[in-house]
Amino acid sequence: MAKALTGQQMMKLKQRLQERNGELRAKIQQELMRSDNETFAELAGRVHDEGDASVADLLTDIRIATVDNLVREAKDIEGALKRMEEGVYGICEECGGYIEPERLMAHATARRCFNCQTQYEKTHAGEQRFSL
Repeated sequence: MAKALTGQQMMKLKQRLQERNGELRAKIQQELMRSDNETFAELAGRVHDEGDASVADLLTDIRIATVDNLVREAKDIEGALKRMEEGVYGICEECGGYIEPERLMAHATARRCFNCQTQYEKTHAGEQRFSL
């Protein structure tokens, strides 16, 4: 059976989460500013054939996906920080037991213990999460 995090482990994880959250916000802002500076219309205006237009479209899609992934990670971090404030961080949302400290050190936003996460992945395989 897993044990609760120590105060020192909790502080270390909180600091890591806060630092990563700041990094993500800066990256999101940077990507959005870059996409503002180079819109699809500008990319497409420089193309000379359908192949170039496809590349411009692909680059736009990649930028959107990149921002979407960064936003998803930031939301996961904010959720973990909120669970810390509420005193439920490190408690599995499925079984109510403690999430293994080693798991949290490796994946600080984990919401389930290893066994429950394994079961969740088996029962939810192939599901897609769309945020747009």
